[in-house]
Amino acid sequence: MSFIIRALDHRQFEHLYGLSEDALKEKGVVTYIADNTIFPCRVTLEGAKPGERVFLLNYVHLDSDSPYRASHAIFVREGAKEKRLLVDEIPDYITQAYISVRAFDQNAMIIAYNHLEGSEAKTCIEEMLANSNVEYIHVHFAGPGCYFARVERA
Repeated sequence: MSFIIRALDHRQFEHLYGLSEDALKEKGVVTYIADNTIFPCRVTLEGAKPGERVFLLNYVHLDSDSPYRASHAIFVREGAKEKRLLVDEIPDYITQAYISVRAFDQNAMIIAYNHLEGSEAKTCIEEMLANSNVEYIHVHFAGPGCYFARVERA
């Protein structure tokens, strides 16, 4: 079952680009300057390069009336532009992490889930999408629980 991993649309964050630290703080955004620490951007699906300014903010990744409505902290690189992955392409951040994969139905209810090494993500995603009741999948970093990306049928 072919799939596509969707990054977040950069237009949701453009209003933050270029703001002062004080203005960002008023919006509840924390900034970092990337070093060798991992800052996985949800718009580019890549890590920030040393010296890049990174925003840490709360993001509603499951905006529904479901009991599973959810938000969590995410990183976004300042000036990031949306990355479009190829069909069946999995970013390195997924393959190199321990992840949580959650499948949702049309009512935003979890109908399947798994915790696994990211190197097993492709097989897990394909198996979940083989279930016709699965509308989409969310991938999270299992440790901190942060949302990473949405997966849909290609």
